[in-house]
Amino acid sequence: MAFVRVVEKTPERLHYKRSPSFRSWMVLIGLSLLGTVIASSSTGDVFAWRILCALAGILLGYICFDKWEECLLDRRDGRLTIIEQSMADRFVLGKSKRVVADLNSVVDVSVEKEVVRYAGTGYQVVLHFDSGFSLSLLSCSTLAFNSNEHDSVKKDILSFLDLDACESKKDI
Repeated sequence: MAFVRVVEKTPERLHYKRSPSFRSWMVLIGLSLLGTVIASSSTGDVFAWRILCALAGILLGYICFDKWEECLLDRRDGRLTIIEQSMADRFVLGKSKRVVADLNSVVDVSVEKEVVRYAGTGYQVVLHFDSGFSLSLLSCSTLAFNSNEHDSVKKDILSFLDLDACESKKDI
């Protein structure tokens, strides 16, 4: 799968992980190099201006960088854990953002379609809870031509939670 990677798929645990894409790394390197080229090509400028141009390129690359995300469904603990880390969280601060929910309170899983202006169509796998709360598997939608990969993740989660029988009853 392109948008998430299956780390572990057992009857007790289902673990998905998403890392920054190749595009994200290339944008970081490209903008950093652009800032460095602008800094080195500006002759006669003050040294502080050159440093500022280089740091601006690195900062722009950092802003455009994707996040590391994990989703862990664990039957032993009865918990759903979603972990999100930015580059600063991962390498500098050593912390992460966590969302923990009761696995038994998930009542449905769906794939939602979102139209992204000037970019196409994005899809998200969304978990629906019995309290009416909805939680996305990933923090942002993934651009794709179709939702085949998202549908396969949805089916995996439905079968893991034994909700696929409920899903077939809805279709009837």
